[in-house]
Amino acid sequence: MRRKHIFLYVATLFTVLPLLLAGCGTIIPRLHFVPPGEAETKFPGIAELATDTNVPVRVFLIHGVSHHDFGWATNTYLNPVLTQLGWHFQEGDNGTEWKDIIVSGANTNGFAARLTRYTIADRNFHRMVAYELTWSPLVDPFKSARLASDEPQPRPYANQKLREALDDSLVDAVLYASKFDNDIMARSTSQALKMFYDGDLDSEETRQQLVRSPVVLITESLGSKMLFDAIRKDQAANSASVNHNQAFEQMIKNNLYIFMMANQLALLDMPEPRANGPVPPPTATFFAAASQSPSLKAVVSTHAIIAPETPLLFVAFSDLYDDLSWKVRRADLGFEPGANVTIDNFNPVNSWNYFGFIEDPRRAHTRYGANAKVVETVVRGYKWK
Repeated sequence: MRRKHIFLYVATLFTVLPLLLAGCGTIIPRLHFVPPGEAETKFPGIAELATDTNVPVRVFLIHGVSHHDFGWATNTYLNPVLTQLGWHFQEGDNGTEWKDIIVSGANTNGFAARLTRYTIADRNFHRMVAYELTWSPLVDPFKSARLASDEPQPRPYANQKLREALDDSLVDAVLYASKFDNDIMARSTSQALKMFYDGDLDSEETRQQLVRSPVVLITESLGSKMLFDAIRKDQAANSASVNHNQAFEQMIKNNLYIFMMANQLALLDMPEPRANGPVPPPTATFFAAASQSPSLKAVVSTHAIIAPETPLLFVAFSDLYDDLSWKVRRADLGFEPGANVTIDNFNPVNSWNYFGFIEDPRRAHTRYGANAKVVETVVRGYKWK
C-alpha cells in the first residue's frame, strides 16, 4: 500500500512539474526591453573601451541601499570581466590598494567608508582601473543598534520579509536625507570622488595617463543621488573659484557613460524648495520644472559647460518588479532636446519570478550586479536591437 502511494506521488510530480515549468517561463533572470525603443543607442562596453583606446579605463563604483561588504564590486561587476574575457587582477603595488575615508566632525567610532582601487588587465596589458566606494559601514552600526530589537516580533512571513527589507534599505535613504552624523555619507562620497579624479590611489603610470583615460561611473539606487550631489557640489565650487580644478574638469570631459542601477532619483531627488513666496500656479512651466531631477540636471549641465563636444550616455537598468526603481526620462535632465546626451533604459529581471506574478522585491532591487545579462551589457556593451 505504501509503495502504491509512493508511485502515485512520483507520477503526479512528473505530470505537474512540466506544467509548472511551462507556467514559469519568466522565472530565470534575464534582460529584456519593455517597451521597444527604450534602448536605441548602441555602445561598446568598458572592456572594449580599454582595448580601443590603449589607455586605462577608469571606473568609479558606488553601491546603493542595504548592507555591502568591502569588495562588493569584485563579486559583481569586476569578476565577470575575468571570467568572460580572461582578464586578471594585477598583484603587488599596481594591483589592489585601499584607504579608509575619515571626515572631520563625524562620530564614526572607528567606522568609516572605504575606497578601494583594483587594477585589472588582459594578456595584452590593456587595463581597467576601478575605484569601489563602500559607505554602508557608516550606517550599519546605527541600524543594528536602533532597529534590530524590533525584528523578532511575530509577523506573517511576507510582512516580516518586507520589514527586514525596509530596515536594511529605506533607512539608508532617510539617514542620507536627514544628513546623519554631520552629513557623513555625503562628505565621504565627495572625498572619495575627489580621490578618484585626482588619482590618489593610482599607480604613477596610470596617473600620467589621466588626461586620456575614459571615465565610466556605475551607480546603484541611492548611490546615484549621492554621487550626483557630490558632482554638483564640486561644480559649484569650481565655478566660484578663480583657479579651476583641472582634474575635476578632466574627469567630466572624459566621462562617456553613467550606468544607473535601480534609479531612485524620481523619489529621492525632488525639486529644490522655494526659499520664500507663494507656491506658483500649476502652469506648464511649473510642471516641467517639478519633473526635473536637480542632481541629474546638474550633472548634465556640468557636462554641457565643460565638455559640450563629448557625447554622454546614461544607461539605466530598472527591474519591472523593483518597486523602488524608475526609468530615466529626458524630462528628468531639465535640458534642451538638442543636448549632447542620450539615454538607454533596460528592464532586467534580477531574481526568480513565479508565473509572472511575484518576485522577491528585495532581490529585485539589490541584485543588478548579480544579473549576468546586466553585467554583460556593462562589460561588453549593447550591440543589438
